[in-house]
Amino acid sequence: MIGSGVSVSAGVGLTAYHIFSDYEEKIKDKSISILAHSITNNGLSTWNIANISSCANDLAVISMHRISPMEKGHPVECCFLSSRTPKVDETVMFVGFASSSLEPVPISDNCLNMNGSVMVGIGKVTDVWSEGRDSVLMPYPCFAVECLTVGGMSGGPVFDNSGKVIGVLSRSFDDSPDGPSTASCAWAAFQGDVANPWLKGLHPDPSTIYDLATLGLIASDRLDAFGIENGQPTSYEPWDGSK
Repeated sequence: MIGSGVSVSAGVGLTAYHIFSDYEEKIKDKSISILAHSITNNGLSTWNIANISSCANDLAVISMHRISPMEKGHPVECCFLSSRTPKVDETVMFVGFASSSLEPVPISDNCLNMNGSVMVGIGKVTDVWSEGRDSVLMPYPCFAVECLTVGGMSGGPVFDNSGKVIGVLSRSFDDSPDGPSTASCAWAAFQGDVANPWLKGLHPDPSTIYDLATLGLIASDRLDAFGIENGQPTSYEPWDGSK
């Protein structure tokens, strides 16, 4: 297991780019397959990752094709993607999956066993860097949270207290019980490319996260926070929900 992610539209997810950077070209030329497993109210569903697109920071858009059969009455479950910038001192929640073993254990010729748990971390935002924390490690819009996260949770969503995704876990410092953990701001993903979609008749190909949001295929808010040129966001006016 290499990391976590979050679904924002049918067959479209967000994750941290660094956990996929070594596999991007191999996925595109189909020399390897990486599977994603989503946890739903009806159990697990399995997806094949068909494409990865970097958002010029540690955010990545993943296109996924469903392998598990669709079941009547159980639609694909997706999260609300907010364009909001978090506020210092607000409480947020990290969610990710952490394996209890480094490698899966073979139990037959075509079956592997891997144990793990859904991990949750809750803490307060301590810093927000709209233009990046530094020029080397985190030169992208991000924020820090006083919270411990563990390996395997990278790429998992950061939720605000209304259940909206406002970030994706990028880095953690586990030598302290309080972290900190840092996350990429979710608003930066609206510029991300969506290629080779699962629902080709529904999702334009190619398109962007912003395109899908304007079409109502991604639940989102405040698209007017983006400056638009040629139909795509080229700038962003930070907003944090304060009245």
